[in-house]
Amino acid sequence: MALAWKHVRANRGRTGEDGRSIADTADYLKKHWPRIRESLLDGNHRPAPVRRVQIPKPGGGMRELGIRR
Repeated sequence: MALAWKHVRANRGRTGEDGRSIADTADYLKKHWPRIRESLLDGNHRPAPVRRVQIPKPGGGMRELGIRR
């Protein structure tokens, strides 16, 4: 998780579907990380479902895109 967060910050990640900036996410994680970490470690974390969307490719065929809800 720490490595992923470093990559997001280094790439100046854009706001996600939740609308949080990197600064907003950092503040959120400072407050909520202990609870998030615990749910990951004890196996209670349930990620949000992903909506699958197919996008037509220029050369024909379809590309599947997963959008987190």
